[in-house]
Amino acid sequence: MAFIRVSIEDLRKAAKGLAEVAERANTIISQLHSASTVASFAEGDFGSRVKQREALAVPFIQRIINDAASAGEYLMQKANAFEQADLAAQDGLLRIAEQIRVLADFEVSFPLMPPWLWNGKCPPGFNAEIWRRLPLEDREEILSDPLRQWDQWIRQKIASGEIDQATIEEFEDLIAGVRKVWAWGSLNVRAAPGIGSDQLGSLVSGQIVNWTGNVRSVNGDEWYEVIYEDRYGREVHGWAWTGRLEQYVYVNPERDPNRGGSHPFDMSEPGAYFPQDDEIEMAVEATRKPQRIRLADFLRKYTDSNGRPLVPKEENNNEMCGQFVIAAALEEDVLDVLDAWMEHDRINAERILVNDEATTRVQLQGILDAYRRTYENHDGWMSPAAMQRELESGRQFVALVGVERWQSQEGRLIAGGAGHWALVEDVVPAGNSGWVRVWHSYITNDKNLIDQGEPIIYGQVYTFEELLAAWGEPGEGNSSRYSGFWIEPEHSDSGRPFNEN
Repeated sequence: MAFIRVSIEDLRKAAKGLAEVAERANTIISQLHSASTVASFAEGDFGSRVKQREALAVPFIQRIINDAASAGEYLMQKANAFEQADLAAQDGLLRIAEQIRVLADFEVSFPLMPPWLWNGKCPPGFNAEIWRRLPLEDREEILSDPLRQWDQWIRQKIASGEIDQATIEEFEDLIAGVRKVWAWGSLNVRAAPGIGSDQLGSLVSGQIVNWTGNVRSVNGDEWYEVIYEDRYGREVHGWAWTGRLEQYVYVNPERDPNRGGSHPFDMSEPGAYFPQDDEIEMAVEATRKPQRIRLADFLRKYTDSNGRPLVPKEENNNEMCGQFVIAAALEEDVLDVLDAWMEHDRINAERILVNDEATTRVQLQGILDAYRRTYENHDGWMSPAAMQRELESGRQFVALVGVERWQSQEGRLIAGGAGHWALVEDVVPAGNSGWVRVWHSYITNDKNLIDQGEPIIYGQVYTFEELLAAWGEPGEGNSSRYSGFWIEPEHSDSGRPFNEN
């Protein structure tokens, strides 16, 4: 096999140059902000015009920064890979060197062999003093097994398409014969399976421990054998109930929210359906919030008990989050959904729309009834992996969360904010946490950007802990913790409002 040689130092120099580009671009953003701040004190509309120029320029410069940083990281990763391939070849590990060179051509991140393995150093967990006294041939014999495991592991990750998320951490746990799990709530560790056994220690929410792979069942409950160090540095070896344990998901640090990583979602790609009602753009122009649409024209089509057209009490409705979420889930426009609701459940729909009332779970499910869609209530905590499995099965999840309505213009989800309905679009588990992409209709939008062709923003990304905080306390005095409902996948006989033939 012929290889094109590249200069490792040239790759690293290019990566450094790209980092300098990103740094200079950041300086330009800072200078723009300083200039617009000074201009804001000027008379007339000069300050606002400078602010508008800043708003247009910053996203463009930010894209340059992101592209430069991404390209720099890519070049540095390849430089490290080629260097390790050369070192492996020098040590006689020709098959490993070839493998690394092939992987370096993939546009994915991949784990480099642990330094202790390709340097022939003491393996993790092996007594360092005993290792120092061993003859060279004995050391090589001990390392031959992890070398074989490494080769098999890398090949399996390539074959399964999981190479971009393979980590040294996972490999070292594999050869140690353990798998990490984490506690999603406080949990006692006992000397033997079962709640009647002596307590050896306790775990706190989020704590990561090693699972030996052993499982025992007691009275229908499963227990894992776990090993961890307590806060005093003592090793605890006992059993923990699996009802509050979740599998640890091995990811690269750049994807782990608890290690400063970033989310994996491409936010330029649309997630849930974007309703196309003209009234939404008008609402953004007037209020900056998509859901604050005017219902005067819509309600005028309907009359009250005296035959007079319905008139909304508010010029711009502020309590439409639930109806927007249902419209997105059904892939329908909002006013079409309201029409179906009015036909199917006139009493509730009319009162809520005219009086600008918030919606309950049961009332939103009345809209689903109009479309013959089935659903299931949910109350209780879920792990990132469990939520991901449900979403991948085709179900959609509507969650009752808290939103920051008054203190901020962004519409961020927070604990104890105003009660708000949101659609969970996607979940990616990572380590003992995860990332969540959420769709909701109370996000601030810029009318100028929409006029320039930018789409209305409905999507936000949170760590799983941030979602849990807003989902676990969705408004002061609200007792509905971890509440919501699942919308089942559409079947051939569903999806049509009852009033259609």
